[in-house]
Amino acid sequence: GRWAAGAGRPQHCGDVKARRRLLQPLRLADVAAMADFGEAVQTVTLADVGAALASGKVGFGEVTESLFDSAKTANKSILFDSTRSMSMSMIKGDSLSPSQRRLRPMTAGASEGSRRSERRASKGLATLSMADWAASTIGLESAPPAMPTPGADSRRSTPSHRRDRKRTQTMETMTLSHVLDEAAEKVVHITVERPWYLESCVQHPRCLRVCYPAEHSTRQKNRGRQEGKAAPAESKASGGASSERNALPMFGLPDFAQAGYALTFADDGGDDPLVAHILGLQVAMHKKMSLQRYCLVHPKARLPAGTGAVELSSLLRSLRRCDHANILAFRDCFEDEEHLYIMYEYFPCCTLRSVMEKQSWNQEQIANTIRELCAAVAGASAMNVVHLGFTLCHVLLPASSAHGGDPTLCKVFGFGLMGVLYEDTADHLCWAPEALERFNQQGANFIQKMEVSMRQACDAWSLGVLAFTLIAKQPPMATEQMVLLRRWQFTLAIDLMDIEAKSLIEGFLNTAVDRRLRPERALHHEWIRKRWRPPLGAGDVILQLEEFCFSPLPKRLFGRFLANFLEAEHVRRIARFFYTLDLQGTGAVTLKELEAIAKSAQRPHASAVAIFNWLAPSGSGAISLSRFVECYAED
Repeated sequence: GRWAAGAGRPQHCGDVKARRRLLQPLRLADVAAMADFGEAVQTVTLADVGAALASGKVGFGEVTESLFDSAKTANKSILFDSTRSMSMSMIKGDSLSPSQRRLRPMTAGASEGSRRSERRASKGLATLSMADWAASTIGLESAPPAMPTPGADSRRSTPSHRRDRKRTQTMETMTLSHVLDEAAEKVVHITVERPWYLESCVQHPRCLRVCYPAEHSTRQKNRGRQEGKAAPAESKASGGASSERNALPMFGLPDFAQAGYALTFADDGGDDPLVAHILGLQVAMHKKMSLQRYCLVHPKARLPAGTGAVELSSLLRSLRRCDHANILAFRDCFEDEEHLYIMYEYFPCCTLRSVMEKQSWNQEQIANTIRELCAAVAGASAMNVVHLGFTLCHVLLPASSAHGGDPTLCKVFGFGLMGVLYEDTADHLCWAPEALERFNQQGANFIQKMEVSMRQACDAWSLGVLAFTLIAKQPPMATEQMVLLRRWQFTLAIDLMDIEAKSLIEGFLNTAVDRRLRPERALHHEWIRKRWRPPLGAGDVILQLEEFCFSPLPKRLFGRFLANFLEAEHVRRIARFFYTLDLQGTGAVTLKELEAIAKSAQRPHASAVAIFNWLAPSGSGAISLSRFVECYAED
């Protein structure tokens, strides 16, 4: 090291390399022994200490021991300038007060060592701050690559765009605590938040969709825009008169691009690939609220010839009325120049087609699933909405059903779409023989020429096929020819069931249309009443409803607001409380059922009326699951 004062001190060299060559052969213990304490302050810079430690000729323990021993022998005290982080100083003991004769930080302006350090920097002698030395030792990216310039002290300049208006450069002091904070943050980020061995998993599209839903939706939207901009220029140039003649209609719906949703691709989401490939349902994510929805993207070019604005408006009104626990709920509809975007509730699911061969449900679970299917068709028929396009993929079961879980709360997708959006389905094994015959004879417009009673009878036949498949793990008819011939027979799996199950299937698959079993009557079938019972706990549920409905209006409105953001699993748990009130198994709670439960729970009749008036939409006559969840949304 070199001393700032004293006789015979070496001359400072402006060349950094030459200075390092002078430092390497010296030992700090020898320098401390030869120090001249004629003046009050003798200074060793941190650059000198770092160079001596880097040379390997002296260790940190020797440095500390030699400095403190020399100071003790000479009756001097060592002071570390932590305020400026500039240097270490040695001051005579007789020039210090008793309280200062110990290791303590120097104060700027009150210490002679601090002024000597500034005088040393003004003479062109470079010094290294403690923060910069620690940063260079730790190896941070933000550490300065070289020793600061003379007079720069431990300050670093801010970018040019952050200079103040007085044309003076704003300086930022980088202290040792800042350096250590950056180092700790870097270590935590690398080892805890995103370790290197999880980098491949974090970059996976499905992981990005779950961990960063809003960012993932934004990237998907930008990706779609880039693909749209990359379309061939000649396709735009060919617009002309021919494109004006073949222009696709606009139905006056909100623009999908302004709705805030972004579609994910089929490989990124979905529990069952058949949901996207067969049904055409894609997962859409709202960029701001992170809401998930199922989106049916349908090209306008594939709409039936008779579909116009009137037919589409009638379809949307019908879908809004179909508010049923076992029908995939319709949310909204958007459009652009080429597609229609019909939004449904997001329901993580698997299709009946994917689990029909590997399911191992008992009779109670199968009877309950058939009851829910009958309730869905009966509820839609009450709104004059029919399906007429059943396949095994249109029955959506909870995602846990794929692994042997309880199939309670299944949903049906596709009501009202046949004849307005679609002209055909993937297969016809669940179609009624009458519908298949007319489809083969008249084509896609056979639905408009079919009576309402005939349409409902066709859905009843489809329910029989679904009930047969749930029990036997295979459809009753394997080809369309067998459907037209109405040829089927019971299997051994059905013979192992209750005898009442056979009568239910025979009633649905009756060849006589006028004697075919209707869904609303099937809910009271002896086999369903034998194997299905509503869950217990209706008394506790009606107390919860009474407490909610008699709460202040802001609390009730807040529950209605929260119901829009509940996840599918939360709704499924609330549905178990809902089923305790559904004594008839229709998928809705009537006033008569509420009065009976209130009477058994010894609650006043006025409570049942107040609950029904708040939760039942005007003109519906029943409480739906979507309104029932308001009472449990805050929990």
